[in-house]
Amino acid sequence: MTSRPRAAPVVVAVDAGTRTGDTFRVAVRPERVQVGGRGSPTPDGGSRLEGTIAELVYLGMYTQLHAETAAGRVVSHVLEGDLQPSFEAGAPVVLWWDAEHAAAIAGEIP
Repeated sequence: MTSRPRAAPVVVAVDAGTRTGDTFRVAVRPERVQVGGRGSPTPDGGSRLEGTIAELVYLGMYTQLHAETAAGRVVSHVLEGDLQPSFEAGAPVVLWWDAEHAAAIAGEIP
């Protein structure tokens, strides 16, 4: 049995009508999600999640990296030259993005 990493806060701007306890999804474009090995330094003020690589999809000049996190699956696009040798299925990673690159989407989480 594997345990999911503990959820870290996800930072996203919301509208004035949002209340504590509201449920919503967060969207961020894959090219805005940065990825590094576990323990990588990350900038302050944005979102940071730890996870495990679930899948790598090679798409020519970039690789689509799928990571399982406590907040769900996060997808990142990693340029060919930035792909680290340690990036393989099952490897631990940290993912981060700036708050201004995330958007809240109203509605129930499936």
